[in-house]
Amino acid sequence: MPLISSGSWRDKSAWEDFWQNATKTGQAGLTDTHVEKTYLPESPLLGYGYAKDAFLDNAHTQKRILFVGNGMSLKPLDYYFSGFDVTVLDISVAACELFKSRMIAVFKNVESFLQNVTLTSTGYQREYAESNRLNKFIYRPGGRIEVVCADMFDWQPKQTWNYIYNQLAFLPFSEEEQDFLLNRYYSWLEDHGGLQINYYFFPEHPFKRIVDVAKAIGFLVHDEDINEVFGKAMAYKSDPQKVKEIMKNYTIEEYKKELLRKDGRKMLWVIWGSVL
Repeated sequence: MPLISSGSWRDKSAWEDFWQNATKTGQAGLTDTHVEKTYLPESPLLGYGYAKDAFLDNAHTQKRILFVGNGMSLKPLDYYFSGFDVTVLDISVAACELFKSRMIAVFKNVESFLQNVTLTSTGYQREYAESNRLNKFIYRPGGRIEVVCADMFDWQPKQTWNYIYNQLAFLPFSEEEQDFLLNRYYSWLEDHGGLQINYYFFPEHPFKRIVDVAKAIGFLVHDEDINEVFGKAMAYKSDPQKVKEIMKNYTIEEYKKELLRKDGRKMLWVIWGSVL
């Protein structure tokens, strides 16, 4: 469900009102603005889509990742503390300031953790014993972060990125605007790069339309035919060998895409579901 009405998603003043209200009330409809003292970033290694791929690729090089329409999400910090060069983009000044204030709180948490945590026979010291994220935090130094307040439709960046991450800030726009953004994202990506678009599931989701537009632009699409393949496999569920053959062939086709990406092609992941 959109945070504000679909017709207002390009309205800067509407977003300012939304995030200013979020600051006053202490919540933004999705999650609390407060950052617990035990909160620690979660390693992208444990993520999905390009999250894990980006983390593994970053083992030897400094990767640049752009978060568009980020709002107050702390996900960029997962990458920052994993050694990424992170750019956070949002149209709202209030959202950018809110993100910065939450970021400072997380910085303090991480600094305190790295300075004070000790490993005992029963695990980490009690101060962090209740943190359900403790075993998901993997610190890799060297990250950089920049917060940019600008409209993604008008912004003219002077650099490109290895990965672009768009969570929710896509479907409420018109089809023409979505097509425009896909073209922009493609031009903002380095060769071998990837775009990840997340959105909540709804009955008439536009996955196929997004895929068709993206392929026409030049993107490869990860798991483009996965539902069709699963459907085909289920038709042979009484024949395990046939199912194995179907899934093997699909895996080979996806691997071929990865080889093309290594040669310079750009990849799109569309992650959709009831829970992100």
